[in-house]
Amino acid sequence: ALVVGINEYARPDVSPLRFAVNDAQCMAKALVEAGGFPPGNVTLMTSESEELLKPTLGNVIFALNRLARQVRARDLFLFYFSGHGISLDGEPYLLTLDADARSADTLEVSSLRVDLLREKLRAVPAAADILVMDACQNDPQGGRSLSGNLLTEEFVKGIQVVPTGTEPPTAEQRVMALLFACSIGQRAYESPGTKQGIFTHQLVAGLRGDAKGQTGAVTVGSLADFVGSKVPEATERLLGAGRKQVPSVVYVPDEDRPRKLILIPEQAPVGPSVPLPPPPTPIVRPPQEVLDKAECVIVIPSM
Repeated sequence: ALVVGINEYARPDVSPLRFAVNDAQCMAKALVEAGGFPPGNVTLMTSESEELLKPTLGNVIFALNRLARQVRARDLFLFYFSGHGISLDGEPYLLTLDADARSADTLEVSSLRVDLLREKLRAVPAAADILVMDACQNDPQGGRSLSGNLLTEEFVKGIQVVPTGTEPPTAEQRVMALLFACSIGQRAYESPGTKQGIFTHQLVAGLRGDAKGQTGAVTVGSLADFVGSKVPEATERLLGAGRKQVPSVVYVPDEDRPRKLILIPEQAPVGPSVPLPPPPTPIVRPPQEVLDKAECVIVIPSM
């Protein structure tokens, strides 16, 4: 698994987030402690990490290349990203720590293009890919303003790894599930009360057992159903009935096989905690109960 969270970007004109690092830390710990992932199989990269694990563009690409050599053909690979995303001139990007969002040219050389991410994911020889995006897109220079870039059809379609059939596993074997923090026309929110995004807070609770299905295991389907019901409830409780946030999921190549993927076995071993850096210094903000994390609009392409 590769888990990324960015609060403070290197450039001062890219607005900071408050709880993306905590989201990533909690996600990594849940994978190890609840899911039985060996700590060495979970790479945590945050803006608070040591230099070689800071999520710069070069470090993220290096980590993906390393995982492509380590992951086996029968493995499940999980990629989690909490931070800024942006679409500029029709090209979608995930903003890495050193992102320069002044123009399409600067983004090209400083941020992770979605088509490059797709290429790197295709090189990871996993039987299944789980992508979790708590990075519904907003204006990285506009802070928590109401204006925002849309999570476009190009982003959703571009990130889907459809094997060519020339690499293991075969196109008939490989499946993918993409979980997004919200749905069409909605925003993703953070809660100072939990010091997490509302989506990731419920996602981690689901991984730790709250999303168990009838068999006692947490599957992709049971987790998607859990956050699909709990996130809207939490959003309405915190913000009132006028605000809505409903996570969405895309399955490739169909719904049946990805939903059955087991993320947490019925009796998953409890592993040691992932070594994590100390919590980042809180960013002083005007007092607000709940802040917009981003505006998220998803257009699901026909498959």
